[in-house]
Amino acid sequence: MSMLAIIIPSTFAMASEASPYIMGEWFLADAFESPAVETVDTVFSFLNPTPLHLVLEYAFFQEDGTFCGCDIDELNPNGLVRYTMSGEKRDGFLACPDPKATHGPMKSIVLVQKGKWLFIDDALQIGFQTHLFPGGREEAGMKAIPLTHRTFEEIVQIHNNCKSFKPAGKFLPELHK
Repeated sequence: MSMLAIIIPSTFAMASEASPYIMGEWFLADAFESPAVETVDTVFSFLNPTPLHLVLEYAFFQEDGTFCGCDIDELNPNGLVRYTMSGEKRDGFLACPDPKATHGPMKSIVLVQKGKWLFIDDALQIGFQTHLFPGGREEAGMKAIPLTHRTFEEIVQIHNNCKSFKPAGKFLPELHK
């Protein structure tokens, strides 16, 4: 059985841009009217502002909050991970139950692996999303989510969704704090 304690370190500052939990919005071949907007794709960039090796888990959801898939990467010390939603769909990491889903929330968590466990510890990330339009693009920072007991519960749920989804057969250790 996995052990999980919901004790959040008091050392976390409410940074405006960095957090172990950030959130953005994905688009892929999305269009709506009033005013007419077409978003072709979204590029996400995750940066590690620490000297730690981090496990990066990012999960996709439909507009109604239904889980659509997950991908996992290693975020090297002071490193960068970048991907497109078209690539995530092509590789099977975006698999919404509603095949017509063209946008929704993206939630990203970073964790530190120590042996067979994952911890939040001093893990931090910064993220940017670039929405690609025909003939242009728009970039914005993803929003850092403050750590509370409820958001920690959401981190656990995201981790469990990713474990169940098993992106590309990747093994995820248990989350422990």
